[in-house]
Amino acid sequence: MTPTRRRTLRALGATVAGTALAGCLSDDEPTNEDGNGGDSGVSVQDVTATPAVVTLNSPDSYGTYGDRNEQLIIADITVESPDDHPVSSFAVEAGGERYEVTTDIYRGFELETFGKAYEPASDGPTPSASASEDGETGPSSGWIAAYVPKPLDADSARLTWDGGEHAVDDAVLELLNRPPATFDVTFEAPDSATVGETVTATVTVGNTADVDGTFVGAINRVGPRIAYAPETEVRLDIEAGENADWEYTHSLDSSELEEMEDPSMELHLVWRDGSPVRTVDIESE
Repeated sequence: MTPTRRRTLRALGATVAGTALAGCLSDDEPTNEDGNGGDSGVSVQDVTATPAVVTLNSPDSYGTYGDRNEQLIIADITVESPDDHPVSSFAVEAGGERYEVTTDIYRGFELETFGKAYEPASDGPTPSASASEDGETGPSSGWIAAYVPKPLDADSARLTWDGGEHAVDDAVLELLNRPPATFDVTFEAPDSATVGETVTATVTVGNTADVDGTFVGAINRVGPRIAYAPETEVRLDIEAGENADWEYTHSLDSSELEEMEDPSMELHLVWRDGSPVRTVDIESE
């Protein structure tokens, strides 16, 4: 059974101003440090600012990563010669500081929104880097990330690497300079449901700050007939003083409840400041 997910926004004007999750850079040629066109074999498809990310914290559950006073810059890159560009050769420079780049956010699991990490062939084979008959590797693509303060408080920011750099555009820089928001979160689900019905759980998030913000959480499920399962990322861009909803649905199939006594299902919402649990008792038809 595959649960369906639906996001609904009920705040008036809750469209995202300037893309609160991601800000895209153009696919221009990379530039080297003297500002002239460079040919380092590195291209940057996208740069994103996010207060937190969702990834597996075990093989069968999600966790969220990112503290209140920090945020992540995530770049989606393609590298023609991965062996020449280890992760350590990249950095983010902003406000006179240099921030290390990493692909290790809780053991390097795939990120729900951003996919697979960039991994040079020297660090081990990946689906994005293939070796030719002479042993040389082909292009490798994926994300790299840097933790930076929130707010960043910088006039400019750039991703740098051996032989080139790429500037963060103004829309993303504006997000990076935004102070952290505060959220009031409620999590509702029915106390009981009947086999054959669809259970709907609702995450309602109020942005209680005077700045726009992005809420990041995740839902895990326990039962019926399953010890633990990662279900969905919850990501809501919410204007200051507004509310937004996220709905999660799961259909109760009779085949998963056979020969069970007093079946139930638990839904776990995890986010930076809490982990409420809702239990749904399941009744036979």
